[in-house]
Amino acid sequence: MDVKTSSPVLDTPVVLVHGYGSSTASWFRVERSLRGAGFSTVRAMAHHPLARDIPTLAARLVRSTNSLAAASGSSRVHLVGHSLGGLIIRYAVCVIGLNPLVDTAITVATPHRGCRMAWLALGTAAGQCRPNSVVLRRMHAAEPPSDTRWIAYYTDRDLLVPTSSAAIGFVDLGAENVLLTNENHMSILFSPRLAKDISTRLATATPAHRSSSSEVDGQLVTASNRGR
Repeated sequence: MDVKTSSPVLDTPVVLVHGYGSSTASWFRVERSLRGAGFSTVRAMAHHPLARDIPTLAARLVRSTNSLAAASGSSRVHLVGHSLGGLIIRYAVCVIGLNPLVDTAITVATPHRGCRMAWLALGTAAGQCRPNSVVLRRMHAAEPPSDTRWIAYYTDRDLLVPTSSAAIGFVDLGAENVLLTNENHMSILFSPRLAKDISTRLATATPAHRSSSSEVDGQLVTASNRGR
């Protein structure tokens, strides 16, 4: 059952950023859950990673997020990204400086420490997902944003992005890492458990509701607050 509440946080816009080889349509389950929870403004950003690099895509995210916040009259936004989309978000927040506008940044199966399979993928953005790339090093070296809450979902069956990369282990980000069991790199995106957990966490996005674990549809979703 979707969360329904009259909390003012539901007026906060949510921007969804898809991953490599995907599209805005991949967010249908998460978007439906967010709207069912009462979020009035949910937008999915379309992009083409074969033609653009991560800094360029991040700059586009900054522009579209600023425009959306201005149009909605909101002083804060939530960002959710799958795989490459999570790196685009992190670059926008940590390097370009979008953090004062971002309340919560959520990454799903994102290669924060790189992905070896990126060596086989086409395009500059894919190359920047390789371990120890210049772009990843730039994000690691950036001053940690103090205004943004970070949540990283990872799985135990992801053959593309292992736990060591998908979980945010950087102490300075103080992220909440959430394990969603029995999913792989793509199935996690279409998981009803993920959709419900994201909408629940964003609908209760206050410090008092930031728990370290939760029960989702009978399966335990555990979180480790690394760096806190």
